[in-house]
Amino acid sequence: MTETTHYIGRTAEGSRVFAHIDLRPLQAGTWQTVEHTPAPADAVEFAASGFIIARHRRNADSAGQVLDALADVTAPAQGWTAADVASLLAIWRRWHLNSMKAGCAHMPADARERWDRRERVECAAGSGYTFGAAWLVEPLPADVAAEVRRLQSLPFGNVPTDY
Repeated sequence: MTETTHYIGRTAEGSRVFAHIDLRPLQAGTWQTVEHTPAPADAVEFAASGFIIARHRRNADSAGQVLDALADVTAPAQGWTAADVASLLAIWRRWHLNSMKAGCAHMPADARERWDRRERVECAAGSGYTFGAAWLVEPLPADVAAEVRRLQSLPFGNVPTDY
């Protein structure tokens, strides 16, 4: 699997947006899915982070989950399209850290809020799992993994020096 860092493009304000895209295998035999089944042998984790360099600056101003800045890219880097940026954004929002799910698929939508109030939230399917008892995996669909690999294969980008 791979880790890549890409210059994604500029925002309307001239900030340069970068993304680190990571797709890594999970250790076989040690993970349970959100459906309480063993994770597939070929299960992978998607992780992403980024950083922003504001106009007229040489160093990063912010870093981490830069989803707002990614959504604000108006001038994609050479080799990237607006559709590529939108695809990365959608995958990042939906699948980031897909191996760190505190709730199972059978829990109510408000499980996180209830857990924050220190209420015990149990699996409705009767598995005995309680919210936050372990990290569960939501397996990355094959088409999503293929799209991540396609995005990783795009040019790393020629970072403009006219800051």
